[in-house]
Amino acid sequence: MEGPTFNWASPLGVGVAVLLGWGAINTLIGVLAPIVGRGPVLVADILVLSPRTDAAMFGGDPNALVREFPPLLALQRVLLVWLGASLAAFGLLIITVTWFGLRRGEPWALPVLAGCWLIVLAGFALLFKRYVDAGVTLSLGDLPPLFHYRHSS
Repeated sequence: MEGPTFNWASPLGVGVAVLLGWGAINTLIGVLAPIVGRGPVLVADILVLSPRTDAAMFGGDPNALVREFPPLLALQRVLLVWLGASLAAFGLLIITVTWFGLRRGEPWALPVLAGCWLIVLAGFALLFKRYVDAGVTLSLGDLPPLFHYRHSS
């Protein structure tokens, strides 16, 4: 039994395009994160979220903390490799489920993709909760940048 012909201009087509883009962005960030994060300084002057929130959470300016305890820089590098690999794998999962499932109208594909999105939202909620529980006030300006690379002189 053959389903309806796929049409990029349909609501399903637009959804497939958006999800393919989301998967591609995650894959790209995942591949580039370990490359961007191999320099001699903190990436974007942050440990996790932003200089301001990290200073409040960890008790000092992230760069000063790294100068005082250099293994923190090594920790950020290790976490960037792990996060990068996870994001790349996640992005490929989204692309594959979208292309081979959702695009073909498979009934399992949309719940899988929705579940992935809910897990991402829950992960961010848990991350932000750690900061809020520590008494840190968060704002939209504190969200981590997708890529913010500062060349050191």
